[in-house]
Amino acid sequence: MPAGAIAVTGAVRTPRTVTADQIAALPQRTVSVQFASGKGTEQHAEAGVLLTDLLPVDSLATTSAKNDQLSFAVVAVGSDGYRALVSYGEAAPDFGNRGLLVSTSEDGAPLARPRLVVPGDGKGGRYVSDLVRLEVIRAAG
Repeated sequence: MPAGAIAVTGAVRTPRTVTADQIAALPQRTVSVQFASGKGTEQHAEAGVLLTDLLPVDSLATTSAKNDQLSFAVVAVGSDGYRALVSYGEAAPDFGNRGLLVSTSEDGAPLARPRLVVPGDGKGGRYVSDLVRLEVIRAAG
């Protein structure tokens, strides 16, 4: 897979690979985050695209059930196999609207691979570095 590309798999209408250029063409956001890590408290300015801009609701394999998007979760997978799960509802603008970000730069420096950023988390455990895949799952039947 090309550097900076992310595979979008699972419960989506069309599995695909999103390139670094396609990510760069989406609306960009910058957020300030603070979280605890093994190094102590970290503070960073992360820039990139909202998860929901990269993975809009109409890309999910939804049904006509009421608020069906709330039945989905996204497993972010790093190149080393590290995984973290976020619910689609916490990212969705009509629901949690937490501003989950697929960051392409940190503190003004470009990242070699994108990183999932979860603003508001007290610890950085759901920050997935070297992001290579977003696996969409249906969490409820």
